[in-house]
Amino acid sequence: MAEPAPERRKRRRRWPVFVILVLAALLAIGFFAREHLAAWAAAKVLAMRYGVSSRLDIDHLDSHQARIGAVALGGGDEVQASDINLQFEPIAMTVQRIEIGRIEIHARYDGHELTLGELDPMLRELTAGGDGAGQAPLPSIILHKIVLTLDTPLGTLTGDGMATIDQGVVYSQFALSEPYQRSAVRLDLNATLSDHSPQPKGKVTVDLTADSALWTLLGMPQPQAGKMQFNAQLKAPPGDPTASGIRLATGALFLAADWSFSGGDLAWPAQPAPMNIQGSGRAVLTERRLDIPTFSVKATGGWSPDLALQLQGSGLANLDPERYSVQTTLDMKAQTKSANLGAVQFKSPAFDLGLQIQYAGDQLQVRPSRDGTIKFAQAAIGPSIKLTKPATFTIRKTDQTVFTLPLHPNEENPIAASAEIGGTTLELTTPALAAPVQLALPNGAIGFTVGPDGLPKYTLDLKNGTVTSTQPPLVAKNVTVSLKGQGGKLDLSLNAGTWTGPSGIGPGNLDGKASLDGNKLTASAKIGIPTAKASMTAKGGYDLGSGKGRFDLDLPEVTFVPGGLQPKDLAADLAHTTEDIAGTIAAKGPILIDKNGVTSQIALTLKNLSGKLGPIALRNLNSVVEIDKPWPLTTAADQIVSVELADVGLPLTNGLVRFKIDDGSTLSLAESHLEMMSGRVTLDPVILKLGAPAQQIHLKVDKISLGRLFELFAIAGLTGDGVLSGEIPVTLFPAGLAIDHAKLEAGGPGSLKYNQAQAPAAIANAGDSVKMALSALSDFHYDRLEVDLDRKATGDTELGLHISGRNPSFYNGYPVEFNLTVAGRLDEALRKGLAGYQVPDMIREKLKSSNQ
Repeated sequence: MAEPAPERRKRRRRWPVFVILVLAALLAIGFFAREHLAAWAAAKVLAMRYGVSSRLDIDHLDSHQARIGAVALGGGDEVQASDINLQFEPIAMTVQRIEIGRIEIHARYDGHELTLGELDPMLRELTAGGDGAGQAPLPSIILHKIVLTLDTPLGTLTGDGMATIDQGVVYSQFALSEPYQRSAVRLDLNATLSDHSPQPKGKVTVDLTADSALWTLLGMPQPQAGKMQFNAQLKAPPGDPTASGIRLATGALFLAADWSFSGGDLAWPAQPAPMNIQGSGRAVLTERRLDIPTFSVKATGGWSPDLALQLQGSGLANLDPERYSVQTTLDMKAQTKSANLGAVQFKSPAFDLGLQIQYAGDQLQVRPSRDGTIKFAQAAIGPSIKLTKPATFTIRKTDQTVFTLPLHPNEENPIAASAEIGGTTLELTTPALAAPVQLALPNGAIGFTVGPDGLPKYTLDLKNGTVTSTQPPLVAKNVTVSLKGQGGKLDLSLNAGTWTGPSGIGPGNLDGKASLDGNKLTASAKIGIPTAKASMTAKGGYDLGSGKGRFDLDLPEVTFVPGGLQPKDLAADLAHTTEDIAGTIAAKGPILIDKNGVTSQIALTLKNLSGKLGPIALRNLNSVVEIDKPWPLTTAADQIVSVELADVGLPLTNGLVRFKIDDGSTLSLAESHLEMMSGRVTLDPVILKLGAPAQQIHLKVDKISLGRLFELFAIAGLTGDGVLSGEIPVTLFPAGLAIDHAKLEAGGPGSLKYNQAQAPAAIANAGDSVKMALSALSDFHYDRLEVDLDRKATGDTELGLHISGRNPSFYNGYPVEFNLTVAGRLDEALRKGLAGYQVPDMIREKLKSSNQ
């Protein structure tokens, strides 16, 4: 091989020297420009590793220390630091000391989370990790000046302070404040980071006004007024004499604090009164566990101006971000002079409850730890309905009793509560009732929800209750009550399996519904009468403010049949006063409520009623009776009833009787007119007490037919002409009637004839003296004729005939006087029908109108 040319050999000898010179030049550049290279490399690492833009100005860098003039992290300069000195050991890869003259942090809170902009991913990665075991101890860190700026939707918070960590001891002072003194946070801490003394001590103070941005930042509801102060004295946790209480270097925090807080004139939306509150307790923080062995809270105001609330208990919290939860045992006592819940007003309500509270998954749940009580002295629904006696509801410790409070309630996830309650007794009064109503309530369930609008929605469900009233008498059993309310509106449904009313009305069933919106009550009810296979309905409204209301009542026709449906099947008390009733009844009209009580304009239709009513047997009674008051039953004045036949011991027919009923106990009969045996009968005005043992009516008789009287008594063979007038006193008993010495007298001369051929066998076979007397009556012309009538309550009747006159064929017309007595029962005669009876026009028109 040929030798290279001399020039080529010369170039080969020069290139190692050139490389050495280049390397030397690069080393020289690197040495004199190492600060710029390090700053460039650090910025590249932050950009490539975390996507964070940064600027670094390194003033000096050697093998053991560095001085950095300024650092800016983030596109918006979220973190800026200046005058930084670092001391490090490159071989051991450790930092011994960090000193920062000033660090400024600019963060933002958007109402949901705290952010440092593009630094967030880097911070999440740097703060993530294990429990800190095996980590190297912290270097000495001195932060001479810390400046914090926090932008929130409600304004900007600014803070400044300092911190030092040196030889395992931390000391820090920091203050955070808002403009216009809206809030202030002050921290003063001195503690060790190892297991050696000194023990930690310090103080934290937080002052908040109503318009502070810290309320939302801390996840607390923003008040409209008031202020809050929180204080904590930091101490070492008990039970471990070697523990310092704070171990930041290992990622653990051990700390105890005696804390207290107070708030004054705090007001939130939909809250009736400002609240004053104070509390104290002890807290122990160990790693990710917060134990509150005891606490107590007292508050006044809030739900009502004079509410007094006491809370005491203990709590435990798991602070692991992945499994955050809180458990608390709490005893609560509260009382107030009065409280309003929509349209319901309570007097002296009081609570005594034991509670178990658990918070997890952004939701608070409260359950009873024991049976508790809710009491009130009185209550009112609107201005008219009142609960006048003290009542106690027992809140049962069951799985169904729970209170749920989401941290951020909404329509889909509202504040909600349900509870099983024990039985109690209530007494209800209202101007519409003459006497209180007793409500015996069994176990039931109560619940409520509160949405974002702050208005409560509540429910109440009770079963197998009893309602008792004395005026009017009423007993309802198997009562089911369901109540739903929202704000000032209530919806109520009430059902009674069986009920009986005044005079034993019923038994039947009841289905009712009512709504109360403010002071406006609307209600409807359907009262079933199973025995009559009919239902009575009522619907209308009532204004609780004015005390005025109207309810329209409608009872369709109910038909009575002898041997079938009878009045006693609708009202048990009528079993003693009615018998074999036939005909129909119906009722329709309004019930009116005002300051004078309850009145009505009910039309009670009585159509073709026949049968026994009290001691009087009736046939074809018709009327439309106007009822002025449903209880006690009162009618309008001058009511008229027409009757085809009324048995008062004598057959009164084609009658128009005028009457009025007062207070359900007094029957006032006005002058009324009837017919009897082709004559006229006038009923004198009289006042009767219903149910009295005995009372009298007085009948004036004018020109009744003597012949019809003989026909009625069925005296075989005896006929006569003439008319009788007089008076008939009738005594009425609950089970019958009597006539005592009624006297009738002929209006003038007349004649009697007796046909001996028609005489009964007993008379025809009598002695000569009887035959002679009867022969004188064969053609007797009387000058005077009187009739005495007596009737016993059993129906046995005696007719005494007193006559004087002559028979032209008997002893040449010699004057003769007779006293003749006839005994018998008139019941059968009075039950015979009267042909051709027509209902009077005035009654017929009323009947026609009542059917429309």
